[in-house]
Amino acid sequence: TIGKKMMENPNNLYSYKNLVGIPALEMIDDVASVEKCGVKSLVTNSNINSYIETKKLTLNDKKCKQIHIGHKNNMCPELKVHGKTIEKTDKEKYLGDQITNMCSNKVNIVARKNKGIGLISQIITLLDEICMGGKFYFKAAMGLRESQLINGILINSEVWYNVNENDLRELEEVDEAFLRKILKAHSKTPIESLYLELGCIPFRYIIMARRLNYLHYLVKLNNDELLSKFFKAQHEFPTKNDWILTAMENLKHLGMNSNIDEIKMKSKLQFKKEVKRHIRIASFKYLQNSLNQN
Repeated sequence: TIGKKMMENPNNLYSYKNLVGIPALEMIDDVASVEKCGVKSLVTNSNINSYIETKKLTLNDKKCKQIHIGHKNNMCPELKVHGKTIEKTDKEKYLGDQITNMCSNKVNIVARKNKGIGLISQIITLLDEICMGGKFYFKAAMGLRESQLINGILINSEVWYNVNENDLRELEEVDEAFLRKILKAHSKTPIESLYLELGCIPFRYIIMARRLNYLHYLVKLNNDELLSKFFKAQHEFPTKNDWILTAMENLKHLGMNSNIDEIKMKSKLQFKKEVKRHIRIASFKYLQNSLNQN
């Protein structure tokens, strides 16, 4: 409700690309707000405090953090919560991901990689404790890879910005370690052979599939929704490293020559099946080419 209240006055909103007004965002008991340094950030800070106090609620001052995005400047004021100064930090976890002052993926990638190493140990232990025949062992392993490892590491990956080759390789190294353990393969065994033997898709293509399915979700949103307006601003006025540019590059890479209007015409199931088919073809070609090059 705090977001709706702020929407009543355009001056209380952060202007994204000078097109979309972004209010304070609420998720259950969390509040996140973005604003330019200076007077506007002080006004937004005051509005949030006033609203919370009006509802006879209290913000936990120990959990409130202030992050200055980008290069430091003298226009970044101290913000307060119920009269206490908010602690400044370079990074903070919000809804499963780390928000950093330089907008880097490095912290998130390292965190997910460490989480994946722990998940591998849990999965291997579980497989060793349960007595199964040969083919059932691998079926169970692939099921746990899907439900535990992939979903554990790649949560929220569909909305990540500016994921580069180094980021993808770091994540895939975890998956590759798991496949080697499952097949008890020698360290010199080509990783492409492990993927092809088990019929697995590399993480880079799983992220790609999730991103494109999320693209379909975005184009189907009601035009009045804030997320839809945000997406359209990116689509109509893209800038370097915008999410929409990555999504469109993925469509081109997969040979899916569909524009936004064509995607909107397709049902969720129809588009998902199309993405899945192109992902399997593209990932197979990728693994074959990698194997030939090595």
